[in-house]
Amino acid sequence: MTVSSTRSWILIPALLTAVSACTSDTGSARGTGTAAQWQVASEPTLRIGTEGVPEAEFSRIAGLATSTAGDIVVADGGSSELRVFSQRGQFLRSLSRSGSGPGEMQTITWFGHSGDSLFVADGMSGTVSTFTVGDGFVTRQRFEGGLPLVRARLRSGTFIVEPNVMRRMHVKLDEVSRDTVRVGLVADPSHADSIEWLGSFPGNSFFGYRHSQVADGLAGSFYTLGGQVVSGASGDRVWIGDSARDSIAIYDGGGQLVAHAVWPDPPESWDAATVDGTMKAALAKVDTPDQKSRVRTL
Repeated sequence: MTVSSTRSWILIPALLTAVSACTSDTGSARGTGTAAQWQVASEPTLRIGTEGVPEAEFSRIAGLATSTAGDIVVADGGSSELRVFSQRGQFLRSLSRSGSGPGEMQTITWFGHSGDSLFVADGMSGTVSTFTVGDGFVTRQRFEGGLPLVRARLRSGTFIVEPNVMRRMHVKLDEVSRDTVRVGLVADPSHADSIEWLGSFPGNSFFGYRHSQVADGLAGSFYTLGGQVVSGASGDRVWIGDSARDSIAIYDGGGQLVAHAVWPDPPESWDAATVDGTMKAALAKVDTPDQKSRVRTL
């Protein structure tokens, strides 16, 4: 799926997933599979998006789901709509709209699904709403004690969350550094202040660069290509990974570490000529010393 910042098109490719070996936390083998490479079709099998057609224009896409019947649901953050499209990309209906009432959202901060059930977290109202593809709005749960950042949902209904606070970053000049983030479980949204924390994990990456208008002359910026924490759910398992490492820690719904999944392939090496060419192209688009400093450091 490719998404631009404002008007967006959705491209849905055909994929073959890779199967990795799983080991327990003690390192012993739990099972192996045939390691296959990811393969992406040269052409998308479907394109959704038409300029000038309101129901087919998107802004800040929050997620994508497919129903058991093959319909495609797009969570559009700009309009707070869950838009349903047919397998051929024809718009069918909207399940939600912008607002503060039942079946309405002020802002979509997370979108997840399980079968034909759709789940949407609204950071403004502190709620998670449930929809179905066929019937639309079903129910809404309110997180008491403040809505954390919802990252995923287990089959049991337990939510995987992170603190909804600004994390401190400590940057050094011309270096990449990382913050830390806690990941936890909330079984009952009405008691969201009782989170079972699984621990603290390496979070986002930042880099420091010279900036003339900052008090100490050092500014920090989010580093898109740096390591980041990645969390998700599959059935009754919690998956927490670090994009800078080759393994994913797997917890059960009770918060116990049960296994590690090992990524099968080594990382690709950087091509120095491509990186240098990209830097020169980026420098040609900026004109202030502060901007040039940021580009060189990045």
